[in-house]
Amino acid sequence: MSSNNAINNAESIFNVPILNTTNYEFWNYAITRLLEAKGLSRVASGTQKRYVNTSPTETGNAPSLPEGFVLVSNEVFNALTESEQSSYNQIVDTFAHEWDQYQILVNKHDRELVETYKLHSSWDDKDEQALGFISSYLPNDVGLEMREFTRDEIEEDPCAKAKGDYTAKMLWDKIDKKYSSPGPTSWFLDFKEFMSWTLDEKKDPANQITSLGAVLTRLKAYGFTVDEKFRALFLMDRIPQSWGNYAQFTLATIKPKNLTMAHVEGLILVEYKRRTGQSSESSLLTRITGDRRKFDSAPNWNNQKVGSSKQKNQDKGKGKQPKPQEPSKTVTTGDAVEIYTFHV
Repeated sequence: MSSNNAINNAESIFNVPILNTTNYEFWNYAITRLLEAKGLSRVASGTQKRYVNTSPTETGNAPSLPEGFVLVSNEVFNALTESEQSSYNQIVDTFAHEWDQYQILVNKHDRELVETYKLHSSWDDKDEQALGFISSYLPNDVGLEMREFTRDEIEEDPCAKAKGDYTAKMLWDKIDKKYSSPGPTSWFLDFKEFMSWTLDEKKDPANQITSLGAVLTRLKAYGFTVDEKFRALFLMDRIPQSWGNYAQFTLATIKPKNLTMAHVEGLILVEYKRRTGQSSESSLLTRITGDRRKFDSAPNWNNQKVGSSKQKNQDKGKGKQPKPQEPSKTVTTGDAVEIYTFHV
């Protein structure tokens, strides 16, 4: 009775429908949320596999006394010569040491067996719970069909073979194979994930941008083409607010042909390392900072590269220039390739 109440409560919270031929996308979304809430999604999806001890302790064969050697009583031992007693003690001591080492390995092996059994039991329990929840939202006839697996299919799956029965992952894959076909619901969920994506300044941006790329790949598979320049601008638009005007100043230094998501990602990674102290000061000065000058109007980008021949010609014949005023605004280009300076 309590089990049925639990399922009913779960259905009311997560709105999990009974699977049919038209609602797989929503069913998949709802059942996934339910399994996540129950701590079962990693087992059901196959991310958390059944534990396998890849390097178990090998005990080897138990040590034994040399062939023909016999333990004797104290009376017999005392009757031996000093040399015989020494040889006898050496054999006994060696055996005792080997036996102690063997017992250490046996005890370690036994502890591993106990720990492995606990891990197997925990995984099997979670797998059975996941199977129960998934099966609860299948029609009876579909449930019977989906839960039919041959012995060969079970043997081919390492987790199922070790468990001795089919797993939640096998059931999930079988359902997905029969009912999945990405449609508007999947499109919308991925579109929503794309539009809500932002860069968390407390986390390494590399992994975050990789996840964004995965969403874009799925959208492309659905037939939605996202222009490369749009991707780059979108990425710049989602940097942390604490970075201030970094996006505007950096984009001003990028040539149109270089406005790609990959290029912008590289600049963001450099800036993140600078802000988190992962790059040396000297490296930053040569790689990502520009000469900082006061400016009151838009700079002339074609004439502003440091060391350009045009700039050198303009400087010829000039006397000592007055020291520039303290800059009221500073600009860091953030571009690791070219360094710019702004002139009034």
